[in-house]
Amino acid sequence: MAERWRSGDTLAAIGDDFGLSRQRVQQILHHHGLATAEDAAQARRKARDRVDDDDRQQMRAWLTKNPGASRSQLAAAVHLPSARVGALLEDDMRRLLVTNHTQASRWSDDEVLDGLRRAAAESGQPLTGEAYRRWMAEHGGPTSGRIGQRWGTWRKACLAAGLDVGPVKRTYNRRWSKGLMISLVADYLAETKGAGTHSGFEEWARHRRDSPSPTTLRNTFGAWTEARRAGLRLLAQRSAH
Repeated sequence: MAERWRSGDTLAAIGDDFGLSRQRVQQILHHHGLATAEDAAQARRKARDRVDDDDRQQMRAWLTKNPGASRSQLAAAVHLPSARVGALLEDDMRRLLVTNHTQASRWSDDEVLDGLRRAAAESGQPLTGEAYRRWMAEHGGPTSGRIGQRWGTWRKACLAAGLDVGPVKRTYNRRWSKGLMISLVADYLAETKGAGTHSGFEEWARHRRDSPSPTTLRNTFGAWTEARRAGLRLLAQRSAH
């Protein structure tokens, strides 16, 4: 009984195995100085910690095989409530998850378009994504990537703001295959230990001569979430080999 108690088993569980009531087990342990209030609290903590560790191991094992999943997918796979999954997540597991952004942006359409007009007034037209990023760094606002996602493309957002977008480029030579872009996203995620963001990739790409622009990435994958999911899966494949 003492060994079971020290390992974190409850009085009720010990009693069931010995054919005794919970109260009788407590009396026996108390007689040997093992059933104090502090002992009971410590035993409960040990039991909770053991369950938490088991659940974390299960979560980590599933995520290692399924990087790029959402929290809800993880919760369903390991049969745990989403709130418990969130409470047990550790940094290494968070880096393997992607977030599906469903909440409305903190900026309204009118606020975003007004920001584009003000950026163009200071930087000139056609307003490029790079010029907008410099303006945004000083004045704030959503990233160019978020704006492109909301209106479909950066060009459409500028048109909605009434800006001059210049002539349409009739031909486009696609330098970057999807596989190569996934490989570069994986390289970026490896440097950030999986915790990379869309804005972080923009900054990372600007310092590399041979890297696709965030616009090219967005046009290929539709959203950073999908690009990151693909990059995480490739990282998992690299680790397996």
